[in-house]
Amino acid sequence: MLAVVLAALATVAGLQDTITYPLLRGEMIGDCAENGAQAAVPCRLRRQWSAGALQSRMTGDEAVWRDGDEVTFARKTPDGAVTLHVAAMVLPMGWVPDSELWVVTIRIPDAPRAALTYQFYSMQGAAGKPTVWRADTRAATMRSAALHGHLRRDTLTDARTGQRRALLSYVPPGPASQDDLHVVYLADGESVSEIAPGIDTLVAAGAIPPVVLVGIASSATQRNLEYVRGVSPDSAPYLAHERFVMDDVMRWAQATLHASARRDRRMILGMSSGGAFAVSLALRHPDRFGAAIALSPAGAAPAVATSTGAWPLFVLTAGTLEPPLLAQARVARQRLEGAGAPVHFDLLVSGHDERVWFEDVPRLVAYAINAGSSIR
Repeated sequence: MLAVVLAALATVAGLQDTITYPLLRGEMIGDCAENGAQAAVPCRLRRQWSAGALQSRMTGDEAVWRDGDEVTFARKTPDGAVTLHVAAMVLPMGWVPDSELWVVTIRIPDAPRAALTYQFYSMQGAAGKPTVWRADTRAATMRSAALHGHLRRDTLTDARTGQRRALLSYVPPGPASQDDLHVVYLADGESVSEIAPGIDTLVAAGAIPPVVLVGIASSATQRNLEYVRGVSPDSAPYLAHERFVMDDVMRWAQATLHASARRDRRMILGMSSGGAFAVSLALRHPDRFGAAIALSPAGAAPAVATSTGAWPLFVLTAGTLEPPLLAQARVARQRLEGAGAPVHFDLLVSGHDERVWFEDVPRLVAYAINAGSSIR
């Protein structure tokens, strides 16, 4: 985060005139080749826009549109120099003379499938909230304006360590007596508040059966130690958190939220390091999970041993704008498929982007419940 802020300040001050790509460890990406050659990574196009041409494409103070693989971002503001943050890139925007308009055009390979979170910044700070732009608006998950089900907060004590952990759960609509509900256990539990509206919409529409979401809060100081096995020499934080989830959380969810104890109705889900945790738990406990969903899993690709029992379904995603994690996800896919595990892999045109993940999770859960059920 600090690197992004410093890059933004440098840009606004006129000290930087290239694109920062933090997920490539600071590699700088600049202008597209003048000969028109197609780059394999995003690059900036030096388009000359007139005020009239921009205003014809804008209905408010900002706009995003696509022409082929070119995506243009425009912003109207009297606040001076504007910087665009999009998909982990930081770009200085060009000023249109004699106007309050700022614009930048990026060439993104396979842009018709792109899903990008963007936000504008000026010397006065951020303008509005981060916004997800999708080239294909049909790919966005509908979200209930008001939940048909409800959220609940609880605190659970680890029976072995005595430590208390916050839980955030979504309970679907229906009679309180309903039992044996499909359940998704989530790392980084606060994400349930963002994911629940999409799940709630699918449940209310009858697209999926009632699903409980059980979010387990991540540690403020040991997140990667708990989620990625091997980060600490003895993996003690990981093993302790594994026991807490597998024993205490699941037992509580079954008794309190009527979550199913059946393997084919139980999933584990995570994003980034939480995705590594989801894959690891499903590999270590294939008899306990019917599916593992991992969005842009971080950490080294897991070692996968052959199994004589039933495999869970592994649902993996990664984006073309996060090359290191995409490479790791492809290795994970190869290892899982090589061992005989069923894998559904979504290649996205996006970055390491939690807001895009929040929108994608309901679709992936629906896939795991509906299409994935035929292979178990």
